[in-house]
Amino acid sequence: MIIKDYYRILNIGVNASNDEIKRAYRKLSKQWHPDINKSSNAHEYFININEAYNILIKPETRRLYDMYYYVQYPTIHFNDSDIETDATLGRVQGETFVQMEYEEFLIALMNFTKTTGSVIGCAILMYIGLFICIGGIGITLKGYSWMEYNEILTGIILSCIGFTTYMIGRNIKI
Repeated sequence: MIIKDYYRILNIGVNASNDEIKRAYRKLSKQWHPDINKSSNAHEYFININEAYNILIKPETRRLYDMYYYVQYPTIHFNDSDIETDATLGRVQGETFVQMEYEEFLIALMNFTKTTGSVIGCAILMYIGLFICIGGIGITLKGYSWMEYNEILTGIILSCIGFTTYMIGRNIKI
């Protein structure tokens, strides 16, 4: 796979936040949708925008992309199935979006960017819940070893809150 400069495609910096990536994606995809932009390269550029968004919005894929792009840039070829899969998915989504009427695309665009944000939000909620749960277990064990009942109770409550938070993050339907 030949690597592209996805940051340049979205006109953002390497340190751009997920919100900046979403804003750039929304702006450029509206600007380059073939129903709006009649230039000869609009179709291909629109697909590249979707490909770039799919790579950069996911933290793990973005990390792998950054590693390959900056470490192996002179060769401009790399082999990573995660990045290749997300790039292909982005191109397929781009082709689907190109076939939509512009108004239909705007609705899909808002749902698409909300969903990717929700997936990341659920993962964060799960990690926070897990962290609180483990902390609560630690406090419970410490209280149990010193026979401090208020710490045991605090630890049990924190463990329950953490477990509940984890399960909420895990079970949110997107």
